[in-house]
Amino acid sequence: MSDLPIPLLRAYPALIPHVPLANLPGHQCPTPVTVSLDHAQLWLKHDDLTNRHYGGNKSRKLAFILGRLQAQGQTQLVTFGGTGTNHGLACAVHCQALGIGCEVLLFDQPPSASVTANFRAMQQAGARLTPCGSLLRTVLTYYGRALLSRLQPASRTAYLFAGGSSVEGVLAFIDAAFELREQVAAGLCPEPECIVCPVGSGATLAGLTLGVALAGLRSRVIGVRVAPSHLGPFAACTTGTVAALMSATVKRLRAYGVTSPVLQNLPAPVLLDHYYGEGYGVASAAGQDAASWFLQQRWADERFVTVEGTYTAKALAALRDQLAQTSGPVLYWHTLNSSAEAFA
Repeated sequence: MSDLPIPLLRAYPALIPHVPLANLPGHQCPTPVTVSLDHAQLWLKHDDLTNRHYGGNKSRKLAFILGRLQAQGQTQLVTFGGTGTNHGLACAVHCQALGIGCEVLLFDQPPSASVTANFRAMQQAGARLTPCGSLLRTVLTYYGRALLSRLQPASRTAYLFAGGSSVEGVLAFIDAAFELREQVAAGLCPEPECIVCPVGSGATLAGLTLGVALAGLRSRVIGVRVAPSHLGPFAACTTGTVAALMSATVKRLRAYGVTSPVLQNLPAPVLLDHYYGEGYGVASAAGQDAASWFLQQRWADERFVTVEGTYTAKALAALRDQLAQTSGPVLYWHTLNSSAEAFA
């Protein structure tokens, strides 16, 4: 089974006919792990490097999401996010590479250099950008159009929730946890005492929480909320939404023939709220200070690492606190794209 393409399929061959993967140009998993030369207990998982054209956790998910879309014969993707959405940019870049149409419904968010760069890059990648104004109006537009699409049996348009939160997105990060297990087994890094990751729409946290348990790792997975808990009246980033994603994925795994005691007694997701600050895309003083600290770290592999001040930085504030409170290895799962190619 060593020649199977991803760790998840090596662990559960029964999934092979049920988990189609898109052949994303530039895909480069497994992503490296490295240690800080300034703090021997601080480790970094380079998911900023999942794809050389546009990396980050969204690109890891899209290999699964777009694979299923292609298998179902769908040719258009509609999703939504803020004006400078990383998720929307990842969709635009990878849909363009696969010849899939992409539309991103946009809600207003505070301006910043990264927001402007992402917006322009989505335009350059050929995505149709539809400004909808407020967050609530954007969500209602998304759900309204998705409902109308379901009433049209011949529709070849797929609707993807913000951030790529879907069963496929969760499966991608269950696979990522098995990828980490293989790296631990190979001696590339120690088994982390805890894993810290930023959380927007929840699939990354859901997948890592479920995946770590299925892989038999003892690590605690700690999510840090960096997005609104609700989109208008809809819950979007809460322990409840993460648990619901886990439950939906478990249902799918069981239907595909996967058995494990973990699926009978799901671990509870851990989501820290108090680093969120004043709002979506609004920088916090703690985050800015933690970002400066993080950028001063020297890493054993000397790879370039990107940080931005409104999402990543809040997770880094939690990372620094966990490092101070934890005696064992702490792994930061870095989810922000580090490839500059999309902005060229």
